[in-house]
Parts: sequence; structure tokens; C-alpha cells
Amino acid sequence: YDPRSATIDANESEHRLNVDFYQDGSTALPVIIAVKLYGDGGAYGLHRVWKAGKPNSATVIYYGPSNSPPLLLGVKYPHSGRVGEVFDVDFSVLNTATSATGSTVTVSSLRRAGPNALGTDPPAEPRIGCTISESIPPGETRTCRASFTLTTDDRDDEYLYVDATAKDGDDVSNTVNLSLWVLDAVRVGFEDTQWLRVREPENQAANAKAVMTVTRSGDVSESVEVAYTLRSLPSLEGRYSPVYGVDYVDRSSTPGRISFGRNETRKNITIDIIGDAVEEPYERFRVTLVPPEGVVVDDNARRRVVVILDKPPATGSHRPTASLSLVSADPTPESAGAVDFSIDLDSPWGYDAHLLVGLDTENNLTATPPDEASGESGDFDFPKDRVMVMLRAGETRFDFSVPLHDDDLVENDETFQLQLSDAPTQTRQLVGDDDTVLVTIEDNDDIPPAGVELVLTSNGNPFGSMAEDRGRRFLAVTASFTDVRWPPGDAGAAERAPDPRAVDTTIEVTLAATSTAGFEDFELFQVQDTEGRYQSVQSFQVVIPAGQMNGTTLLRFKPEDDDVDEDNETVVLQGAEVTAGDSEEGLPVAPVSFTIRDNDTRGIAMGPSDVASLATLDVTEGGRATYTLVLESEPTEPVTISPSLAAPNEHVQVEPGLITFTAANWNMPRAIQVTALDDASTRPAVTQVRIVHEVESAGDYAGETVGDLDVNITNTTRSSISLASASAYEAAGYVEFPVSIAPVSHEAVTVRYSTVDDTAIAGTDYTREVDPGETFKALTIPASQSGGVIRIPIIDNQVHGSTGKTFRLRLTTGSSSVNLAGDASVLEAIGAILDDEPEPVVSLRGPSGTLSYLPEDNKAHVTFTVTLTGRSERDVTVDYSTVSARLLNSFARRQGISHASAGEDYIATSGTVTFVSGESTKTIVVELSDDDLSEETEFVGFRIHNVRNAQLPGGGDEEIVDVGLLDDDHAGVTITPTSIMLAEPAAGDTAVGATYTVRLDSEPTADVTVAIGGVSDAVTLSGATLSGAELVFTAEDWNTDQTVSVAAVRDADAIDESVTLTHTLSSEDVTYNDRMADSVTVTVDDSDTAGIVLSSGSITVTEDDLVGVSYTVRLGSEPAGAVTVTISGHAGT
Repeated sequence: YDPRSATIDANESEHRLNVDFYQDGSTALPVIIAVKLYGDGGAYGLHRVWKAGKPNSATVIYYGPSNSPPLLLGVKYPHSGRVGEVFDVDFSVLNTATSATGSTVTVSSLRRAGPNALGTDPPAEPRIGCTISESIPPGETRTCRASFTLTTDDRDDEYLYVDATAKDGDDVSNTVNLSLWVLDAVRVGFEDTQWLRVREPENQAANAKAVMTVTRSGDVSESVEVAYTLRSLPSLEGRYSPVYGVDYVDRSSTPGRISFGRNETRKNITIDIIGDAVEEPYERFRVTLVPPEGVVVDDNARRRVVVILDKPPATGSHRPTASLSLVSADPTPESAGAVDFSIDLDSPWGYDAHLLVGLDTENNLTATPPDEASGESGDFDFPKDRVMVMLRAGETRFDFSVPLHDDDLVENDETFQLQLSDAPTQTRQLVGDDDTVLVTIEDNDDIPPAGVELVLTSNGNPFGSMAEDRGRRFLAVTASFTDVRWPPGDAGAAERAPDPRAVDTTIEVTLAATSTAGFEDFELFQVQDTEGRYQSVQSFQVVIPAGQMNGTTLLRFKPEDDDVDEDNETVVLQGAEVTAGDSEEGLPVAPVSFTIRDNDTRGIAMGPSDVASLATLDVTEGGRATYTLVLESEPTEPVTISPSLAAPNEHVQVEPGLITFTAANWNMPRAIQVTALDDASTRPAVTQVRIVHEVESAGDYAGETVGDLDVNITNTTRSSISLASASAYEAAGYVEFPVSIAPVSHEAVTVRYSTVDDTAIAGTDYTREVDPGETFKALTIPASQSGGVIRIPIIDNQVHGSTGKTFRLRLTTGSSSVNLAGDASVLEAIGAILDDEPEPVVSLRGPSGTLSYLPEDNKAHVTFTVTLTGRSERDVTVDYSTVSARLLNSFARRQGISHASAGEDYIATSGTVTFVSGESTKTIVVELSDDDLSEETEFVGFRIHNVRNAQLPGGGDEEIVDVGLLDDDHAGVTITPTSIMLAEPAAGDTAVGATYTVRLDSEPTADVTVAIGGVSDAVTLSGATLSGAELVFTAEDWNTDQTVSVAAVRDADAIDESVTLTHTLSSEDVTYNDRMADSVTVTVDDSDTAGIVLSSGSITVTEDDLVGVSYTVRLGSEPAGAVTVTISGHAGT
């Protein structure tokens, strides 16, 4: 704050004062600077939006004091300038005059000063403006608002002139001019936004330059630092992108930043382009400006793309050569599992390489490829069709493998060949004319030692045993060389190694049959002639023909059923002699055996009669199943068997509990029945119980046992799930749906549920929850539990009136052990969200609460505020009207409080206000009527009632606010002036008097008499309307001044006198009766001076003159007592 002064000459029409502002930039917010000038003609000012951290200069125009009303105009300008923004300009006018005369002001227009501040052409009429038409009393302020839209699109600051015209009470007008600046922001951007193309340097040691110019406009008076970023973009061909530091680099002293100095408008960004020897597509990177806060960058000037053009191949770009290589050892053992290959580029390439790898079926193919038709895998796994291989831009190697199949076959080494070629889509040749790789598969299968193996079959099936009572059986005995596997068929036999054991001579294998019980238990028959006749033998031959690997002999075998309880017998066929060439003698022969089962073995058989044995028995809950027991031989003593459960189980019954076998019924199966009772329970789907058997006998069956029987009981009872609808108040937080299961399940049950909107909306009224990655949420009911609860979160919107919003809950189950109620596939329940918000409350307030006092002359109206507390989904309506005040009881009337009258004191008002969603306050204005009567305080009531969709405080039917209208026409007397100074007239002079005026402050209802008291001999009273010492005012002249003249009366003394004139009121108007008005003090300045008056001040006396000379002495004024005058100074002369 720096006060300055300036002298304005009388002939100057204006005076300009330059004022500079500056701040250190500690704040980024704009500041409004107001400059005020004070002079004889009032105060005027200039307001300007001030930029933080910027030097600002303003010119203030002060207009001379002539014809200048005492008004001060201020501007509130709260926005920063942007194109298209609506500006609000508040004009506050303060009347700085001290006189009682009010002033009016009209803000008539905004005049454009910048070229485009308000559009291309200024309008003929004021484009915007506001008017304060009412009188502004001294010391008070009025405000009006004007709005406009800024349409400037240039880069310069804009400013507007504000013209405000004011008039004072004498209709003297003056126009006050203010200047309003609209400051444009600092703007930066690329000068050229086209793609910048830069050729890669031919010399790798050199660098090309990508130079981009950034310009700055607007306020360039200060330095600004602007950041920028670099980002690589995909090439126009393929996916190749440049690499920072390899293809381009920012080598400036401050990478990523440029700095504009003061008043500097252009800066360059320079990026080095690095050369290389790689053939590659055009590369791209983008430079993006990142301005600091307060600096604007237009979107179309924010970025610039740089394209790096590859140098021509003739100047050094290298195109790579592709080759196929064998990585695995050569030859590769078939046991290695795979052959490894690689495709290599001898240098990087900036394009995707598309190559084909194929099987060369015309050359060097001795290995067997896979056969898709037969499904044979062959020796290696590679398709007959060529395979596409792609190396991404920048990649130089691709590895792949060809699986091998280890076949355990004795064979020669085999070969296959792969060939590499360019794909048809490859426009640039990378592969030479003949790029093949030959692979040798090394066989690793050795020839094992030879031997003879015997195989025994019956009807083509392996033969191992038979019961002695089963009659005869035809057997085939096959003798084969062992541990030798040849490839199937004869294809390629010439290349395979010969089998040294496939001899040209016949090999005869003589076999001998032996038995643990002797030949009386069975017979062997061999075909002896061409007619197919059999002969019983104990040894026989199997012939392997020359050049073959095996031979077969057909036998017939017949066991003897002797009814003897004996052990099972084993028959062994073993080699007795092998005859052929010397090289084949002594070959080992592996024996083969089979068993004759005795059918007279002691034992107890279990099962239905048509099966050999029974291990488990299946029964359905509520049903029954049967199994049998029978002895396998005749007992010597009765045999009793007691079946029972291994563990007690009330749901399973076994009957009968005791069976007996004797020599008469030992071979008759006895049935045991197992019953599973339905317990209406959902225990596990399958329950297993075990039946044990206790055997008792005194004969050969003593100590015999029967195996346990496991019974699987299938449960047919399923649990049923039911779902009930639910409701909850919003504040509860959840709607809880009960899910019940009956009967309870003995295992955990999982159900799935989801929600469907009805009148309630997910996300607004409730929260839809799902499991991760699913469209549903799961609820698991633990085993043995009777149910569970699904909790759906609800959202409390704190709005009244949302009662009855619903959504649906859908429930499904994928478990086979439970059903939904009614065998439904989906259960649905309704969720109701109940509103627990209290009804909004409508309240009423007057200007200062529920009881207000309002001077009539202070307000032309009274404003009532209706407030809605709380939110509602429905519109809230309230009826209102003016009514008689409720405070006027008998006591109030005794105190002079009365009803205000509609039409005389206020204008009756009624109507309805409506609150829509989001509104909370309404104001209602009641106009007041001003009169000139002196009245006591009158009250008017304002009532609200008939509230819809809300309630009044306390739940009442109505609410009334009383407003007291304080009368501004107070009973009283105005006397002007109240002090008079009079001079006592000199002798012979006419008295000069003074006057004072008397008038009433308000209109009386009856005549008012003002009696003047305190009159003394020192003064006299007179006046045209004065009757004696009284003045009379009526209802017609109450506001007309009546003049009283006061004159001083001369006296002889020299004493100043003071007289106090009193004014006593009397009237039938009680507001004026018996009241005292102001006194008038009259001071009389006495004209008589106390002192000695000599007739001469100097006389001359002649010596010896006996007559002498005389002079007279008198008093200057009448004394209050005797005065003695002593004459001295004459002694001796």
C-alpha cells in the first residue's frame, strides 16, 4: 500500500498516473488490483485482473471534480480469461456523500477495446449492462451484475471499458470509466505439426538432426520452462520400433526440457538420429510437449512425429542371409528322442522373416515318415507339408526339434532330409538356392540271446487251469524263438540285418508232460495221422519249420473226475530234447504249466447260484437283496452258519440269522435276505456295511470259514432346498434371504445365486455380488446344518419415499444330491427394500427467526424462508398465506401491540411452493405498505400448512411466524436549531432577533399544541403562527415548519444572560400528549460594559488658576450596589 499524491490543474480535463505492480510469484492465483483516487469530486478507481509473478502496469484516468457526484464504483471480476467462458462482472456502488441527498447510478454498457473481445463487430446498442435505479443513501452500497461471453480467439490480451453513469439528487450526472483487462494465457506449440522426415546418416559415425521449432505467444514477459517427452512408435511396416539410444537420442544440455527467456518466442528441440547397418523399415517416434501449470498447449500443436528414413542398400544397409543348421550330433541315436535344428540370420533385420521348412521326400529318405492315413508314427515326427516359420524383426535365431520314435526294432541306420526356403509372402530373398540338412538316425537295438518259449492256448485264449469235471479241452502248444522283434511285413528286408536263428533246417522240440499226482488224473492225445486220429502220449514234438520263427502242435486234454477231495494238480510241459543243426542244440526251453482244479474240495460257496463267488452286494434304501450259501462237499456232520452285521446298524436287517447244512441238503443253496430300511435321511449316497458269518461243525467242516460280504446301500432320499422372500430397511445394510434344507444333508451342499433388477436397481439401491470370474455367487451349507442365509448388501440413499423397491433373487444348484423345492430348476424370491428415512421436515423462518421486528422504512418487503430438511423422491408442496399474528393476546394489546392490517400495512399473499428433487430452500416475499401515521408496533403472521410428502416440525398441522412492523413514523417534534446566540441592542438601536423552526415528526390523529415555556424578561417571542406562547399543529400542516422569532431586550446591566425555552406537547393523540420536545437555549450577549467613563482623558490646568478645569465621572452601566471611585495621584500638585 503506497499512497501517492498528484496535483491537478484547474484547466486539466484529465490526469494520468502510471502505477506499476509486481509480486514474487508465490501464488498462482490471479489478483484483482484496485486503485482508488480521492479528491474534491469523490473517489474513482481502476480495477485490473493481475497475473501472479508478472510485472503489471496500469494507467489510471482521474476526471476533474466538476460535475462529479460523490459516488465510488467498484468492479468484482472473479474469472480468468478463456474463450467461450461466461464472465460475471459485479458492480458495487458506494455513495460516499455525507449529505442527505441520495444518488442513483446506471451501469450502461461494456465497450470493447480489444479487436475480438466481444465478437467481430461491436453492437449498436449496449451488449450487456445492469441498472441500479433506486436511490442510494449516503454511506450505503448497491450491487448489480452483468454477464458476457468472451469470444476472442487471438493471442493478445483483451480489455474492456466499463461505462457507469451516476446522478446525484440535483440531477447532476457524470460518467465514471473503468478498464477491465481480460488476460490471455501463455500458449506454446509446435510451429509445424506435419511429420518430420529425416534420412538415416550413411556414415554410422555421423548423426543426422531432427530439428523442431516450438513457438510461444500471449504474455511472453517472463521466462517459461516447457518439458517434452519422446516415445517410440511402431514402424509403418511390421512391428519394428526404434530404440532410444540406438536409433535416436536427445543429446541436448537439458534433455526433455526447453527454456524460453523473457520476451523469447521461439526455441528448437534437436534430436540426433543414429545410423546403423541394418536394413529396416521406416521408424517413427513422437515428441510431445508437457507445459507447466498456467501455460496452454492447443491439442493440434501438442505433438510432432519424426520418421527415420532408412538409407538405401547401396550406401551400406545389409540384408541378412538365412540358413538351416543341425544342432544335434550326427548321426543322432533314435533313443535321443528328438533331433534339434536352428534357423539363423547372419545379421539383424528390421522386417519379419517368413520362411518355410519342409521334408525333402525326393532325396535321402530311408526313414519312415508318419502316415496320417494309417495313424502309424513312423521313425520321426515331421509333416509332409512345409511348415511356416517367422522370425520377428530384430530376431536372428529360431530353434525347433523333430521328435524321433524308438521302436526297439533291429534295423539299419536311416536318413531323412529337411529343406529351408523363402515363403511366398517373403518379398525379399533371404535363403540361398539349396539349403538342406541331412539327418542320420542311428539304430540302437542289439540282437539278444536266443531261446525257445512255449505258449499254451485253448480256443485262441491263454490256458492256465480247468476243473476236473469239465470234460476235455483242445490245447495248442506253440514253440517260438524268444526276445526277437522284427518290423512287420517284408518292406525294406534287404536293408535289415539277417536273423542268425532263422535257420534253414527244421527244429524239433520234444516236450515231456509231468504231473504232481500222476497220469491217472488226466490224458494227453496228439494227432498221429492225416485222418485226424488221436493217440494218448506222455511226450510229443513241436516242429519249427525252416526259415520260420515258431511252430504249433494241437493236443487234446482230458482230466479225470475222481470225486476225491484232494489238492489241485499241476501239469508241466518242459523241453526234453531239441534236435536240428549243431548250432541249435542246447537251446533253453522255458517250461509251461497249467492246473487241474479239484472239484471235491471242502468249502462254503457264496453268491447267487450262477456266479462263482460274491464279493459285494448292492441294495437300494427301502428295498432288499438276496445272496446264497452252499457247501462244496458233503459234510460228515451238520454245519450251521450264522450271518450277522459286523457293526450294529438299525437301518439294515439280515434274515435268517441261522442256516443248517446236512448230508441230505449240503448241495442245495440257502438264501439270505438283506433289507435296507428307509430312514428318510440324506446320509451319504452310498453306505457300506459288512456281513460276517460264524461257522460251527463237529465234523470235517470244523474250522471252515466263509468270507465277509460287503453290502452297498444306495440312499434314494434327497434333500430339498427352499428359498423365502425377505425385506429389510435401508439402514439394516442387508436383505437376508433364509435358505432351508430338509431333511438335513450329511454332506456340504453348495447353491448358486444371482440377482435380477425389478424396481430396485443394482449399484443404486443394492450391490450385486459375484464370485471372481463368474456371473453368480455361491453359498455353501455345511453338513448337518438346516440351512443358511444369503445376504445382499443394500445401499442407503438417505432419500425418503423409496418404499417398496424390489429385486429378485434367483437360486440354482448343480448338485445331484439335493433338489430345489417343487423339483424346480430355479427358485426365485422377492427382496424388498423398505424406506426407513423419516419424512422430510418443512420449517419456516422470518427475516431473523421465528419472531422478527422490521422497521417499515428499512424494507419495502419482508422475506420468509421455507426450508426442506431431508431428501425425498417425490415433490414436496407447501401452502402459505399471510394471517393475523398469533401473539396478540390481551397483554399484548395493553402494551400497544396490534394487528397489522392487510392492504394498509402489507399486501395479503398466499400460494403454494414446490420442492423438486435437490431443492432445499424457497423464499416468499410479502410486500409492505408505508404510511405516515405514528403507530405502535403492528404484527403480521405468515403461515405454512397443508404440507404434502413432508411434515412440519413436531408433526403439527401448521407453522406461523410473526413479524413485527416497527413504525418509522415516531411521534415527536423536530426543532432546528436548538441553540441561539443574541446580542443585546445598544441604546437607541432596534433589537435584531433570531428564529428557530418547529414541526412534527409524524402525522397526528388530533391537533397538537406546543407550549413554549421558560420565557424571561431578557427575550421576547413572536411568530406568525404563535398564539401567545403556543403553536398548534394539525393533520394538514404537521410536517410544515412553524417559525418562532426570539429577540433580546435591552437592560442597564452588563451581565450576559441565558434563557432555556421548553416545549411541552398536549393533544388528544395519546402518542403526542404530555410529551416534552427538545429545548432551545438562547444566550444573550449584554451590550453594557462595566467601567468608569471620564469626560476627558486629558486636561490642561494653568498654574495659580483658582477656578481650575473640571471633568466628569460616571459609571458605564448600572451597578448592582453603591460604587466608590477614589481619585489619587494629585498630592502636592
